[in-house]
Amino acid sequence: MEDQNEKDKRKVHRSPSYPVFALNDAIEKARSIYSGEKRSATTPEVIASHMGYTQANGPGGRAVSALRQFGLLEEAAGKYRISELGFTLIHFERNTTEWRHAAADAIRKPTLFRELLEVYPDDLPSDATLRNDLLKRGFNPGSISDVVSIFRDSISLVGSDASIYDDGVTATAQHSQKDQVNSNRIESLQRDGTEPNKNFVQSQISTPVGTDDGQIVFAHVRFDASIKKEFVSSLKKYLDYLETTLQ
Repeated sequence: MEDQNEKDKRKVHRSPSYPVFALNDAIEKARSIYSGEKRSATTPEVIASHMGYTQANGPGGRAVSALRQFGLLEEAAGKYRISELGFTLIHFERNTTEWRHAAADAIRKPTLFRELLEVYPDDLPSDATLRNDLLKRGFNPGSISDVVSIFRDSISLVGSDASIYDDGVTATAQHSQKDQVNSNRIESLQRDGTEPNKNFVQSQISTPVGTDDGQIVFAHVRFDASIKKEFVSSLKKYLDYLETTLQ
C-alpha cells in the first residue's frame, strides 16, 4: 500500500481563491456576455460560451468565478447576469467619474485584493514583499508571480486613485481629506464677494440606484463638511419621507 509520505507528495497544492485574470480582461469578457445577453439571466454554461469556453468547469468555470469575484456578474435564481457594476464598466467612458468609481469598487471586491489593500494602505510594496505575503497566505509558489501580476494590472486601471484604498462603506464614496480646500466652492464664494472658509471640507457619495431605459442611474449626495452619523440619519429620514410621496 502507498504510504502517507507518497500520498502527501501527490497532493495538489491549491492556492486560496483569486481572480485568474486582471480586471481589464474581466471587463472585456463581460462585454462579450452583454453583447449576447444584455442583462438577461442565463446559465453558467451560456455565460462561459460567450467568453469563448466550451464548458462551465475547468478554465470556463474559473473565468465565470473571476467575473463574480470582481462583481461583474450577479446571481439570479441559480443563473447569472451582468450586474449594475458590470454595466457601468462596460458602457461608461474610462475618463468619467462613474467608471473610475466602479473600477475602484470592482478592484476591492475580491477578498484577496481587498485584504492586500488594507495591509498596504498607502501604496503597494515591492513584488518581493507581495510574494512573501502570499506565501504566508498559503499560495502555491508556482502561482504567485501570476497573482502579483493580476493584482498590479488591476490596480493600474485606476492608477493612484485613493478610492481603492478607502475602507469605508463603498469605494464609490469619495471623502475629501481634512483641511483640503474645495476649489469650486472657493471660486463660487469669491464671485459672491465672500471670503472663503479655509477649513472647508466637502464629502461626496455617488452610488448606482437602478436603471432607466437601459441606462444606469446614479444618486449623488454632497455634504458640505466631513460626513457625520447625524447627517446620515437626517438624510435617511428625508429619503424615507420622499419615498412615501412617490407612486
